[in-house]
Amino acid sequence: MKMPSDRALVRKFKGGDPEALLAIYQRYRDYLLSVAMAMVCDMGRAEDAVHDVFVSLARKRQELPAGPGRNSGDFHEFHHDGRTCYWRYDSFPFSDAAKKEIDAVFKDIREHNARNLIIDLRFNGGGNSMAGEYILDYLTSKPSPTSPSPTANSHPLLLPKTRRSPSFST
Repeated sequence: MKMPSDRALVRKFKGGDPEALLAIYQRYRDYLLSVAMAMVCDMGRAEDAVHDVFVSLARKRQELPAGPGRNSGDFHEFHHDGRTCYWRYDSFPFSDAAKKEIDAVFKDIREHNARNLIIDLRFNGGGNSMAGEYILDYLTSKPSPTSPSPTANSHPLLLPKTRRSPSFST
């Protein structure tokens, strides 16, 4: 028996079919648990994070995009009492406006004092690699070979208030 595509499951779920959410859960639970476990190194916290993702999914059913290229868009949201930021990033444009949007996401992460970051690139259609470099500059203090400037790795939005620096997992 052929399994329905993700897009078909999302359409059914958005239409109110509770079996579709169960199918999505069964399809992605183990993967999401392994990602969460790698981030928090605690099975109970990992299970809580996956639970929070599916509760959020159920609550935001009507807001879900149909899939890549249709009603898609970047967004970020916080889970697990604000400790984890999920950021869906659908393309890599590199303009002043795009940089401001990236800056706003990282400012929000800083304000929430999030300790974990999940960047979802599954629906990303590509773009300018400089946008990826710009994001990486926020995530590491190590200079990248193609970094646009020697100071690009010191974004003030992520500088910690204390000596302890944030640890983002990708």
